[in-house]
Amino acid sequence: MSNVFDGYAVTERPVVNKTTVILVKVRLSINQIMDLNVVRQSLTAIYSQEMNWYDEFLTWTPAEYGGVRRIRVPKDNIWLPDINVFQRINWADVQSLEQVLTNPIVQWDGRVTVQEPRYLTSACSVDVKYFPFDAHHCTINIGSWTYKPYEVDVMPGEFAAGTL
Repeated sequence: MSNVFDGYAVTERPVVNKTTVILVKVRLSINQIMDLNVVRQSLTAIYSQEMNWYDEFLTWTPAEYGGVRRIRVPKDNIWLPDINVFQRINWADVQSLEQVLTNPIVQWDGRVTVQEPRYLTSACSVDVKYFPFDAHHCTINIGSWTYKPYEVDVMPGEFAAGTL
């Protein structure tokens, strides 16, 4: 019986065929609005982020491993997509909240799930012309910084509202 991590490279996209697109499903749920700043045209909030994708190299047959169907692994031990919010205003606002230890869950079939909190200040067009009856729509675009869409593509995860 071999180790699932034998020969695993955390720096390489985990696909057998390099033309395969890794589809990352992202669900971003707002937990708490910290500030809606009219002058800065920004929204500061705490979110819960969940990402799911398939890693073709992290699969096993549960019967060969005592029935184990899922494991938690340190982030440094597996490939992670570099998914970010493009409207982030202040990169210095990456607070200790994002350093919360959340180990990815790896399922026997290669599905990886990462759940973590996000503290984010993002651009948000704030129009108070009809205050107090105004409405604000803050668009948040999420994607990979370094991979092309034909390498790593992003789509809304289950139960994700299309807009916040």
